[in-house]
Amino acid sequence: MDSLEEKLIKGKWVSPLALIEAQHHAERTGKSLFCSLIKLGHISEEDVFRFFAVNSNIPFIKVSQYRIKDEVLILLDENFCRENLVIPLFKIDSALFVAMVNPLDAQLIANISTSTKLDIHPLLASPTDIERALNNYWGYPNSFFSVERLVFKHEKLSSFPLYRAKERIPLDIPINFKIDDSNVQLANDGYISGSTFDVSEDISALGIKTSIFLPKGARLTLYFLHNEKLKIKGEVVYCRLEGKGYFSLGVRLLDLKSEDISYIKRLSKPLT
Repeated sequence: MDSLEEKLIKGKWVSPLALIEAQHHAERTGKSLFCSLIKLGHISEEDVFRFFAVNSNIPFIKVSQYRIKDEVLILLDENFCRENLVIPLFKIDSALFVAMVNPLDAQLIANISTSTKLDIHPLLASPTDIERALNNYWGYPNSFFSVERLVFKHEKLSSFPLYRAKERIPLDIPINFKIDDSNVQLANDGYISGSTFDVSEDISALGIKTSIFLPKGARLTLYFLHNEKLKIKGEVVYCRLEGKGYFSLGVRLLDLKSEDISYIKRLSKPLT
């Protein structure tokens, strides 16, 4: 009888080199072989479950290819389905066909049978496919939006240090910046583009508009495109999402030189 690894190779699900790489990754991280294969991009989640289906003789299905009737959907509780990653697909006489991540879970199948008083026919489906179907039919779970209870009671960011604590002067210039903090690493290294929208009257803090969230306390180096020689260190004091388009950062300026202050003052103009 072929081992799992041999079946993966003979069935041409993955290459021998990919299998070896995944085995090393699994040993190093403590993840399962299949988690490692997916993580390394050697096989898709869907193909993993197709592989399981081929080797268990349990049919693999894509839930999205079916339209589930309301009277079938309500046979199982939504929370039960989410907790166990199952969804009922169709009922034929006394048989209920259920898409499952683990159709070999005898206890789970017995629980479904007891609950519905039907004969359960398990089908294999990927977790992502089942989750997508659950959200499609039942909508997203309330827990996804639990923050809503707090959002409209939350005190505005005026409680954050430097948030409008000082008079602000309009300042609209393009800048780039880099993160100088090993605790904050982006997927893509390099400069982040943005633009200023104001500066404190004493030139101690800048308001910056950018497309990325940065946590309070992150250290930055600011590069002013109007002056290639000007580089200023800064620290994020607050970060706020403005609508759905961009974030506004409050950045405390650090270790300013007198010529830096003079240059920024020349660029700014008083409020009118």
